[in-house]
Amino acid sequence: ESWSQVQPEKKPKDRVFHTAVYYEGFMWIFGGAMKGLASGPDNTFVNDVHAFDIEAHSWSEISCEGQKPAPRQAHSAVIGADGRMWVYGGNAMSGGPPTDSAFFKDLHVLDLNKKSWSKVETAGFLPGFLFHHASVMDAAGRLWLVGGAAPFTQGYSGNAYFLDTTLADDSWHGVPEFNDTANPDAPPLDKMASRAIIESSGKIWVFGGIRWRGHASKKDWSIYWLDSNAPKPTSSTTSTSPSSGDGSKATGGGNAGVVIIVILLLLALGGGGVFFFIHRRRNLRLLQEVHEPRQIEIGELRRA
Repeated sequence: ESWSQVQPEKKPKDRVFHTAVYYEGFMWIFGGAMKGLASGPDNTFVNDVHAFDIEAHSWSEISCEGQKPAPRQAHSAVIGADGRMWVYGGNAMSGGPPTDSAFFKDLHVLDLNKKSWSKVETAGFLPGFLFHHASVMDAAGRLWLVGGAAPFTQGYSGNAYFLDTTLADDSWHGVPEFNDTANPDAPPLDKMASRAIIESSGKIWVFGGIRWRGHASKKDWSIYWLDSNAPKPTSSTTSTSPSSGDGSKATGGGNAGVVIIVILLLLALGGGGVFFFIHRRRNLRLLQEVHEPRQIEIGELRRA
């Protein structure tokens, strides 16, 4: 297979950090930044919608009614089976100190059949400000947000959230505290600019991105999957599960007890093997993270 360039007569203005979805033979794009990677005061953002006809190789600007989102970049957009495109978050950073007005935590939906926008007022375990996050829509109609940059906090979100778009209550649910620094086996979702897909089975696959490490960001090439259909865990949750909603750490109490007993035995025998044991456990974790996709079970769901 090889790539082929298509050169339509008309096209949208150049942009970056926009979104694109596929529906009914068209690629639909929304928003973006007009000045590339520039973040100076002259950068401009848009909230326009364009559709590319896959068969005719032609662009059309779409005039939409309703309550449009503010111009933005680095947001997410996914399409449901009913033709509704769901847009969350993003930013409009144009230099200077960050303010609330430069970031977004709103949810909008565009009905591509009716060409009409509406803003969704949500409740529950709210995601808050997010940009450069990953997003998918599962077969049950649940909108998922994973990771992303979270301004005014630690810098990156380590959480995953979902909202059931088929229900009328419009409540977010969360898998809180994925970024659990006390749990070395916690999945590293505390990163931005990763990409996610979802299988028909409900597995959400997350790859790459930039991870927070102290005061610097580093590229991350790990791949993980989360089972969006997993039931609530029992008291025997594994060490890869996030902490539960009451703040207790779900770190696999049984395994932790075994580790403590082994360390105490090694100390009693002189302590020489303690470093080797701990170092080996760390290397095994690292090997699993780099080379093997790892299941992330959904922790207890929490609502505000």
